[in-house]
Amino acid sequence: AEGGLPDGKVTSADLKSTSGTAGASTYYRGDQTWGTVSGGIEEYDEWRIHTTFDPNSTSLQTLTANWERNDTDFTHIGTGMTQSSGVFTFPSPGIWYIECTVAHVCSSQMRYCYACVSLTTDDGSNWNQRAQPHSGRDACSPNGFVWARASAGFDVTSVSDCKARMQVRSSVSSAGANGASDANYTYMTFRKLGPT
Repeated sequence: AEGGLPDGKVTSADLKSTSGTAGASTYYRGDQTWGTVSGGIEEYDEWRIHTTFDPNSTSLQTLTANWERNDTDFTHIGTGMTQSSGVFTFPSPGIWYIECTVAHVCSSQMRYCYACVSLTTDDGSNWNQRAQPHSGRDACSPNGFVWARASAGFDVTSVSDCKARMQVRSSVSSAGANGASDANYTYMTFRKLGPT
C-alpha cells in the first residue's frame, strides 16, 4: 500500500529489545522488551481428612493426621501442596488464598465452634491464628452438623519458612470434625493468586 511496507518485510528479529525472547507466546511491550502472555490459575489444590477427628478437648486442636488430597473427580492444578503431620508446604512463592472448612458433628448444644487458618513465616517457631470465625447451634438428636469456614490471604515469600495448618475448637469436648474419603467435609483449599 502507498506509504507502507510489504507484508512480511519486518520480522521479530528486526525489532531491537533489551530483554526477553521473541516467540509464539510472547509480545513486544511499549518499554521495548518482550513479555510473556500469562493468565489463569497456576496452582489449586484440595486436601481433606478422611476419618472423623474426635478432639476430646475444648482447647484449640491441630488436625495432624488422616489427611488426603481430594481424589474424587478432582486433579490439582500445578505442582500442588505437600503436607506432613498436618503442616502444609507451598510449592512456590506468591500471594495465596487459603480456605478451611470443618463440619463439627455433635448431639448436644454447641455454644461455639470454629475453623482456624493458622500460618507461620518462620518454619513453625511461631504460629498465628489468622482467621477463626465462630458458629453454634442448639442440641439435636441423634447428631447434627455445624459448619465453620475460615479464609485468609498469605504472602508466601519463602517456601521453606511459610507454612499453613488447620485448627479446630468447640465448646463441646466430644464434638468431632467429620471426615470422609469420598467427599469434602473437613478440608482445606489452596489457590495461588499471583506473584509476591
